[in-house]
Amino acid sequence: VYTNLYLTTGTELAHQFYRHYLYSRDEKFLRERAYPLLKEVVTYHLAFTSKEADGKVHVYPSNARETYWFVRNSITDLTALRSTLPILIETSKQLQIDAESRTKWEEVLSQLAPFPATDEQFEPALFLDKYPPTRFSKTEALYVPDKRSTTQRNAFNVENVELEPVYPWGLIGLH
Repeated sequence: VYTNLYLTTGTELAHQFYRHYLYSRDEKFLRERAYPLLKEVVTYHLAFTSKEADGKVHVYPSNARETYWFVRNSITDLTALRSTLPILIETSKQLQIDAESRTKWEEVLSQLAPFPATDEQFEPALFLDKYPPTRFSKTEALYVPDKRSTTQRNAFNVENVELEPVYPWGLIGLH
């Protein structure tokens, strides 16, 4: 169950492909391998998003790595999308393809929900007391109530997911 809603695995792999391109500058690899993978993992990830009444794009349901299960707006997902969408957008421009999709990606990026946080720190996700229904009934059935994280104390593993913006995504650092 714990990896069923771990949405960022493919995104991390796609980043490694893109980093290979940055190192090698192999345009054929970018066009034939890295870009198609980036596009597909973002398409998959966006299937778990919806624009809500607040005008923001939210991610639900998902897991914050193996630690917090069936949560909303996990820092892992928001960070992965904030890191990956700009790469996908710029690469589609560079390759001069997918202009129509690019418009959608730019819209999602500009409307993505903020990181879950207090005034002092990032939080792993938004924990829910009640779970709105999803389009994923089979997945919901796997996450019976005792398999859902309702608070930060209700973790199923020990990982510091609040550091996702630092590593592996590099959104926050010394640069």
